[in-house]
Amino acid sequence: MAMMDATVVDLLSAQAGQAAAANPPSKVALTVIAFLFTALGWLVGRTWFYAFKGIAFAALAARYGYRQGMHAAVEPARSQ
Repeated sequence: MAMMDATVVDLLSAQAGQAAAANPPSKVALTVIAFLFTALGWLVGRTWFYAFKGIAFAALAARYGYRQGMHAAVEPARSQ
């Protein structure tokens, strides 16, 4: 593995310093908090979506079964 040139290391150090100055810790913390709220909102939304989908499927299956049951052939009682 080749060693990095001293000028490249200095250049990267300077760029890292500029990036750190442009992004104070408070801005980074707010970005992380915003990400957490966004991820939590997405997770809750997906959970509700799949829960609603399951409830809707169960309701439609029950309705279909009920309607099929109404069309069952009923034989009249035989007199003996």
